[in-house]
Amino acid sequence: NRGILISSYNGGKYLGGFAFEVGSSAAGCEGKIRVFSQTYGNVVINHKITDYMGTDADPKFVKIAVTVDTTSKENNIVLYVNGEKKATATNASVTSTMYNSTQTINGSTQTNNLSIGNDERLSLPFLGTMKNVALYKGVRDAQTVAKDHSGAFYDTADSNLIFALDGTAEHDRFIEDKSANSNHAINKNYKLDPGKNFASTATTELYKTSKNITPNGSITFEAEIYVPEAQRSQRTGAIISNYDGGTNKESWAFEIMAGGNVRVFSQSHGDINPINHSVTQYMGTDANPQYAKIAVTVNTTTGEAVLYVNGIARASGKNSASTRTVNMYNTTSPVWIGGDGRPGNAQNFKGYIRSVAIYKGIRTEAQIALDNARSFYDTTDPTLLFAHDLTLQHDGFIEDRSANRNHANNSKWTTAEGMAFSSANEPLYAAKDYTQAPLTYEALIYAPTSIDRTGVIWGNYPNANGNCLNFEIYSGGKPSIYIYENGALRTNYKFNYDVRRNAWVHVAVTMETVYNTETKVNDTVFKCYVDGELVDTYTQANYVYELDMAEIQLTGPISIGRDVRDVQVYKGRIKNVVLHNRPLSAEEIKANAENGTSATAESIIAYYDMTSPSASTDKIADASGNGYDMQKLFYEKDFETEDYDYSFAIVGDTQFLVYQDAVNGTNYTEYIYDYIVNNRVSKNIKYVIGLGDIIDNGKYADGTSSKAAEWAYAKDLIVSKLGTNNIPYSLIGGNHDYMRPW
Repeated sequence: NRGILISSYNGGKYLGGFAFEVGSSAAGCEGKIRVFSQTYGNVVINHKITDYMGTDADPKFVKIAVTVDTTSKENNIVLYVNGEKKATATNASVTSTMYNSTQTINGSTQTNNLSIGNDERLSLPFLGTMKNVALYKGVRDAQTVAKDHSGAFYDTADSNLIFALDGTAEHDRFIEDKSANSNHAINKNYKLDPGKNFASTATTELYKTSKNITPNGSITFEAEIYVPEAQRSQRTGAIISNYDGGTNKESWAFEIMAGGNVRVFSQSHGDINPINHSVTQYMGTDANPQYAKIAVTVNTTTGEAVLYVNGIARASGKNSASTRTVNMYNTTSPVWIGGDGRPGNAQNFKGYIRSVAIYKGIRTEAQIALDNARSFYDTTDPTLLFAHDLTLQHDGFIEDRSANRNHANNSKWTTAEGMAFSSANEPLYAAKDYTQAPLTYEALIYAPTSIDRTGVIWGNYPNANGNCLNFEIYSGGKPSIYIYENGALRTNYKFNYDVRRNAWVHVAVTMETVYNTETKVNDTVFKCYVDGELVDTYTQANYVYELDMAEIQLTGPISIGRDVRDVQVYKGRIKNVVLHNRPLSAEEIKANAENGTSATAESIIAYYDMTSPSASTDKIADASGNGYDMQKLFYEKDFETEDYDYSFAIVGDTQFLVYQDAVNGTNYTEYIYDYIVNNRVSKNIKYVIGLGDIIDNGKYADGTSSKAAEWAYAKDLIVSKLGTNNIPYSLIGGNHDYMRPW
């Protein structure tokens, strides 16, 4: 079959069109190289390159080179295969400019760029696999071609190299040119999602980053934008800015002025006045819109600025103000996307933004050319301060895809979905003890950006020595697993990812025992997934996660939306919490994040659905059917008073509650005695019988005894509740009331 490797042919409209292809429609040309020219003749080299390729069962890539000497009229075309000269051919019609992209033919000057793997007709695609393709200026001799073919890739430092496209590099929108010219081949038919329209955005609907930025010197602004035709003669507005109308003297703006000129404004340190080059000229029409990728580099030492459009330097500007400072773009307040903070948001961006980024330092021409070719910025670049993708559909925020996760949140976004938790409500505890420690935790949560430490999703941490297990969102929005086992801290790892944003977020943590072939012991590997993607991994060396849930629950009952401390009540909203008996795979977690977790999955220990109509602050049923309902600690069976003459209230084994209250300042034991006092008449309670184990005789976190504090707390509570209300009672001692060990 015939197929094109590289070509500037467009069906004959461009008279300078040429093609470098395999095969031909002419008989006997299969597997041979054809060098075609629209105006200056074409030649088929009579040597089959496909003879060197092996079979589909055992394929062999072939390195080919063709040199064309436009200064000669005889044997001026040479074919090399795998570094060896194989054949020659003649084109007597050659000229010195026949392969230029711009040519003047018959008095008409025309330009057409190259296509890779096809031509503009799209009718002759190369029906094979191409690892790379390169063009050199001039004729390479046999020794140099042999050297090219002996290496893994071309000599990218060669000054004669026009481009060297690497088809093995993984890019979704382009083929990367690894030469110094950065002449990347961009897929013109690659479908990009539309950007966000800010034309009618009010101040309260603006998106503002959650953190400041600190370039600490020079800076590069980048954005991909479209301005409607009717707006181009007017000021379009701010792409990104922290200007608030003048109160913040350290504010600045990156914006599009009237006529499509770019301005970088500073409140106190001088402006780069509109750079005299319209970026809207590259945008097409409203009927056929073309987003333009713009970049402005600013050297804060010299004040020099360079404007790039679609990867090419177009114009320059300068900030000559005497007030200019090196760190003038460091922010003391977060940054707005698509506008600024002045009253009424008069300078909201009156067009579309697909993406926006800020880099620390000055990006090189090659880096900006790569940014232009990519469908998005290089999110692994350590100088990337943020990279907001406005094509992603989030209702309450714009996602920052850089490692800094500096999402821009819409302050107007609110949600009433899921369940909110409050220290004013009585805690909910599991109706029975868990028989197995979870190996995967899943939760669908909303963690407000305004809260540093959102709180506990599920756990029983008592802030003292004991057996504890917590799944929570720690300071900085970091998911955390806390394990305290048999009096020893096993792990308290905070995964390096901020889940706080104005949106519902699926968070999953898995724990898996892995044998370490170097240390010859088992380690536990903790993995954290956010919205189905792995974001962080932590290995606890020489530790096997095999918790005794009976011991864990002895320390304190496991709760949802909090632990035993009122202070760590979850300060957001939760839709569901799911516990699994095995570490789920990455594929399973991704599917659960995208489609929801089935309550009947074989791996589920418990499934708490806070969106269920039956879910309330009194009870959250375990939808798995395993019976681990979350409910209030105290339940009662009502009897009519005429069914009995009087009743006794029986209080047994308060040791763990008293210990928690005395050491941590909680008030769980008080619930018991308040119930007795409040129901004395309705239940006709005549006497309170204590069954012993009043205190735990425990220890503080530092190892010192908490015995005295426990007795003081228990005595004051019983006397103030029962004694003060003249309710008769009796007490006896239990083993916990004396000493350990027993």
